[in-house]
Amino acid sequence: MEYVVWGAGERGERLFHHLDANHVKAFIDMDENKIGGEYCGKKVISFEEYKEKYYYCYIVISIMHENEVVEVLERSGINCYFLLSECPGEFQESNPRDILRKYVLNYLVDEKKYVIYGCTLYSLLLAEWIEHKLGIQVNIIPHSGTNRDLVEGLKHEFKLCLLEELDIEVIDEILVTVEPDINRVKNYAKGKTTVTNIYDCSDQIEEYYNPQIEKFRNRHDGKRGFIVATGPSLRIEDLNKLDAHKEICISFNSIWRAFQNTEWRPQYYIAIDYRVIRDYKDIMEKQDIECYFWGDNYKDFRIPNCTQRHFQHHFVNEHYENRFPKFSENFARKSYLGYTVTYNSIQLAAYMGFKEIYLLGVDFSYGGKGKDSQYGHFYQEEKLVSIGYERQVYLAYLAAKKYAEEHGIKIYNATRGGKLEVFERVDFDSLF
Repeated sequence: MEYVVWGAGERGERLFHHLDANHVKAFIDMDENKIGGEYCGKKVISFEEYKEKYYYCYIVISIMHENEVVEVLERSGINCYFLLSECPGEFQESNPRDILRKYVLNYLVDEKKYVIYGCTLYSLLLAEWIEHKLGIQVNIIPHSGTNRDLVEGLKHEFKLCLLEELDIEVIDEILVTVEPDINRVKNYAKGKTTVTNIYDCSDQIEEYYNPQIEKFRNRHDGKRGFIVATGPSLRIEDLNKLDAHKEICISFNSIWRAFQNTEWRPQYYIAIDYRVIRDYKDIMEKQDIECYFWGDNYKDFRIPNCTQRHFQHHFVNEHYENRFPKFSENFARKSYLGYTVTYNSIQLAAYMGFKEIYLLGVDFSYGGKGKDSQYGHFYQEEKLVSIGYERQVYLAYLAAKKYAEEHGIKIYNATRGGKLEVFERVDFDSLF
């Protein structure tokens, strides 16, 4: 397989690390300043040059707003493409590692007969891994909605078959790479063969698991806690009130900017974005905070061995745009992307057993125009530089509300103002 990656940027580089460099022929980019140069040692070309010279390569769309590229391709009659967002979170994280591939290779058993369900880039790579490990070519079942042109093109390099053509009696295991279809596959298998979710299997990978975090499970069972965000509405006097009443708090990111004006400190601090860890970890480690939870997606940071205050946990950087994100039930194993660290904080609070969770300083107020909206903080800034993904964040709050309602947890919005109306509003002052 030969590929051209659409997007000579951060996400394109992440994907590049998971592909055979010899199979990547070029990067496509719309930025004229990049075209003609190199990225990851490969030529950066225009879409027009792709159509003239690289048309035989499969395009992998790596940019965040992939639907725009899909429209461009399909208007040009190009239907043979893949989406980075269809790959597991490991392909999308900023700390490229080979952990998933190693897990899959160790998982495979000689003399077992496997079939792959799904026709994504990850499906094809999985087929190559199996062939490398077991020396056999496995059948790939295109998932529902797979483009016919793509299926026809792949027939020349892979063994494809329909689910209905599969002889369940002679198959040991179906490896499902398209998670939404897993129930369809199970219904067809009718218990006659094993059906395995090989897309999101991070909870089975021991290298991601941090058993030290297990001691926080239900630590605050039945209690109330506050998630303190850094929106413009946050007031120092509110932090002082939390301190005076000894409320249990989780906070994150740039909250340290308030510390010079208050004695309040959150008991727990969490950072997911690798840029936050990179820029703030030295500042935060000097603070009087009980515990820190650091995402594992910053390759240049590892937990200090000399302290029991720092806990690294696996962060699943799984892109979504038109569905709810998943919600982790075991923070020691992983937490899921919600395009806001508030979502990861809610996952941590639920894991800790809080039954009442109050959001403070979660304004959900975005400004600017275009796909990526800007947002501000409680401290003065010369200009808005933080980029937020309003639609994805909204879906994350809906997912949190759904999980909470299903598990007897109440989430309230105690923010002063703002635009977040997903959760029931309460007056902050009335809580004391």
